[in-house]
Amino acid sequence: MLVVLAVLALAGCGERSRASGPPAPSGPGDRAAARAAPTDTAGVPAAVSRAARPPPPLFHGAPLWADNRRGGAEDNARYQFAHRGADIGATSFEDYLTRVHAFFDHPPPDAETATRASNGDRLVYSPSANLFGVQRRDGAPRLLMRPATGRAYWEAQRNPPAQPILSDQMAR
Repeated sequence: MLVVLAVLALAGCGERSRASGPPAPSGPGDRAAARAAPTDTAGVPAAVSRAARPPPPLFHGAPLWADNRRGGAEDNARYQFAHRGADIGATSFEDYLTRVHAFFDHPPPDAETATRASNGDRLVYSPSANLFGVQRRDGAPRLLMRPATGRAYWEAQRNPPAQPILSDQMAR
């Protein structure tokens, strides 16, 4: 009896449940349409899922952090704190968020800014502190780091080449 149940359970492992997501493309036209429409991790068209996302949690009245396909706002903020918090002298997660938000709300006097035409992200670089940050157009931070190549990294981000250069640490 147990052997029969195990065989039946394993038989369904390779099949996709209709309740778990959209059906797999069956013909060449379906496959081309599936490739053309970007989807999120749940298989939902990205344009629909981004519009349907709830607003990010707030930190002192501002968006806590930017979410993305890999994680929610708080997960991404905690990841950035773990990987870059020490770079900016943060002693706790809350201290990190305070410092990041202060950088964008009140940039250093020497800060240079640019806006990405592709998505409206605000780029900020302070040469004296060697801090580079990216803030989503709704005010949610995406990244704050000290680039290893300093001004060269800023110039590459501000004036991106046709193909991206992966010379510094990549933001999650």
